Amino acid sequence: MFLVGDIGNTDTKICLVDSKKIVRKINFSSKNVTNIQLKKKLKKLRLENLNLKKCLFCSVVPKTFKVIKKYIKNNYKIKCLELKDLQISKLIKIKVNKKTNWIRPHSKCYWLDE
Repeated sequence: MFLVGDIGNTDTKICLVDSKKIVRKINFSSKNVTNIQLKKKLKKLRLENLNLKKCLFCSVVPKTFKVIKKYIKNNYKIKCLELKDLQISKLIKIKVNKKTNWIRPHSKCYWLDE
């Protein structure tokens, strides 16, 4: 299982993903994120007894990412990476179905929230 998230100026979306699909997801406001709020929201993902392998976020709000990263590290003992810090050497071609918002790179599927 993987934990992936998108931290935008307005909303933060966090998803629990297995190798092929989104299992659970939560949305909350990106403003003034606290440990208490994270505990309450992440409880909905039921992460306690799962074997989380990695955590990856895309963020345009560094302050919020710092709070979430620290919370996940302290409570779930996994390292949280930010997409912009990864050394991505080449881009992949993807097909987007605009009617359903699905991206299909090769055989894996990823959901895009609007």
